[in-house]
Amino acid sequence: VRGDLLAKQEKLTLASEKYAAALSLDHNFIQALVKLYQMTTLGFGHEAFQSLTNEILSKNENFHFMRNLLADHYLNIGDTVNTKVHYEILKEVEELPNKAQVLNNLANILLKEDLTLAEKYALNALALDDTSSAILDTYGWIKALRGEFEEGLTLLRRAYTMNSNDPAINYHLGYTLMKLNRVEEAKRELGLALSSDINFSERDEAKALLESIK
Repeated sequence: VRGDLLAKQEKLTLASEKYAAALSLDHNFIQALVKLYQMTTLGFGHEAFQSLTNEILSKNENFHFMRNLLADHYLNIGDTVNTKVHYEILKEVEELPNKAQVLNNLANILLKEDLTLAEKYALNALALDDTSSAILDTYGWIKALRGEFEEGLTLLRRAYTMNSNDPAINYHLGYTLMKLNRVEEAKRELGLALSSDINFSERDEAKALLESIK
C-alpha cells in the first residue's frame, strides 16, 4: 500500500524500495513482485529486482511465475544470456500457461546464432498458439531468413492482419518483398515501419534497406 501511494506521487525510487522490502518479507507476495517488475520497466529497482528474485529462485526453483518475470526483465534490458538461461528452464515445465510466448522469445533470441533451433522453437510455439501475431511474425521471418520467401510472406501477411500496428512486421514484410523483387511494395512496408512511433530493434536495418533501394 505504501509503495502504491509513493508510485501515485511519482516517487518511483522510493516506491520500488517499498515493493522490494515487501517482497523480501514475504517471498510469495505476488502483488509486490509484479509492482517491482513494473518499476523496472520504468527504469527503477533493477538491482533489487534481480538480486531478490535470483535469491528466492535459488531456494524455490519451481516459482515459475517469478522466473518468467525475471526472464522478461533480462530480455527488456538486453541481457540475452541470462534471458536464455531462464527461458530454457521454463520451456521444460509441463502445462506452463504461456509456454508459446516463452518458446517464441527463445526463437527470437536464437535468430542470429542458431536459425535451425530458432525455427524449431518457433514451430513449437505456433503449434501451441496459431492465433498470435508475434509467433506468426517470428516463424515467417525465420522462413524469409532461410530463403523460403513465398512461405515467409504468407505467414507475415497473416501476422499483419492480426496486428497492423507492429513496425517489425512491416520491416519483415519489406525485406521479404524485396527478396521477391516486389520493390514498390517493399518500399511501402519499409516506409510504414519507419514512420511508426513504436520503437523496434530493427529500425536501423529497415532504414538501411530502404535507403539501398531508393
